[in-house]
Amino acid sequence: MDPDRVWLLNRRMSISAVVNALLVLAVLFPFVPRIVPSTDTQPTFLLVFGLSLAVAVAAPVVSGKLYRVSLPGATALILGALVIYGSLVAANALQDESTIPSRLVSFLQFGAAAVWGYAGKFRWNGKVLYGALLVYCAFTIVYFATNGAFEDFLIQSRTEGAEFLFTSGRGARTLSPEPSFFALHIFNLFVLARILSVPDTYGRTQAFTWLMLTVACLASSLSAYGALLLVVVLFATYPKVSALVGLVLLSSFSLLLSLASAWDSIRAIRVILALVESRGRVAELMVLDASFYGRMVSFTEYVASFARHPFFGDGFSVYQGGGFVSVVAALGLVALLFFAAVLNKIVRGNFSISTKAVLLIWLTLNFVSGPVGVPILGVIVGTLFKPRRDAQWQAHPVVAAAGHRAVLIP
Repeated sequence: MDPDRVWLLNRRMSISAVVNALLVLAVLFPFVPRIVPSTDTQPTFLLVFGLSLAVAVAAPVVSGKLYRVSLPGATALILGALVIYGSLVAANALQDESTIPSRLVSFLQFGAAAVWGYAGKFRWNGKVLYGALLVYCAFTIVYFATNGAFEDFLIQSRTEGAEFLFTSGRGARTLSPEPSFFALHIFNLFVLARILSVPDTYGRTQAFTWLMLTVACLASSLSAYGALLLVVVLFATYPKVSALVGLVLLSSFSLLLSLASAWDSIRAIRVILALVESRGRVAELMVLDASFYGRMVSFTEYVASFARHPFFGDGFSVYQGGGFVSVVAALGLVALLFFAAVLNKIVRGNFSISTKAVLLIWLTLNFVSGPVGVPILGVIVGTLFKPRRDAQWQAHPVVAAAGHRAVLIP
């Protein structure tokens, strides 16, 4: 009898397959269900990850189907955990401010996702990512058709619901607390697909459909993040065509600016107009846009905190926005070296130039600001460190893309 198979709902089911399915759902849909009403980032993945570890310990046969376990990897994980714990103890002993539990939980979820992204045996494939994107597109249609009633019922947002978002010129927050979170998550799906060379295995029609669905979701958010990331996605996929279109648009800049002024009630356009008015000067843009001001204040506060506590960090005691910079401020030099290693993996990785550019933009945006506890961020980081032969995913045959070359793996 196979210890990995049990009777569930009158069917013989694989325990490892069920656990992996729960982990994947927690990564793809991180904001539902709403477990903790007081926070945007839900601890769903952390809870399922804990369940997977419990299953792995209780059933070693199942463990071998969930995780790649090695002595060097386990040793590195234990040493890393001890260093982080030591930094937190030292930070709390050396300063008056104590650790903020919600900040710590977000970091733990990021770390758990990174461990799973690196050591997990689940292989991401085009069907899973494409299916997730279709779900987001379908629920975006539902969002506009119902004026956001489903999200208002499902997710308690800080932004006071869809009516407030529509009034403020923002769009869909599909299965997310707010439109910027939605746009960032769609971009994260795009980034993960690029790392694993998923679009390369699609046929021409499906690859184009994947791109259009991604663009549609980003555009539907009507957010500044959505507008920026839409441009990034188009340039990364069709650089020559996008550059040509960009030149045409620049040649009609004055006309476009006058047209945009008539649509300044839309959040994305309002930010673009503020960017033009400020001429790219950060200080002026902070005056013109309150959201940008808040993000820059949070970033500078974390930088200042790191300067005050460079060795042990502040122990997650600063209550500001997110971003990887918050982890660096919290854990000090160790975290800075870790993200330097992430940067090195991107720059020296076996990726195309366009994928490296996408990853650098992804790292920059998430370093400055953003919800650290969204598990797909950890999955992306873990996948970057994963050996190339193990990071490849199954399609029809297993396809391993090395740069622009593809080889079949038996």
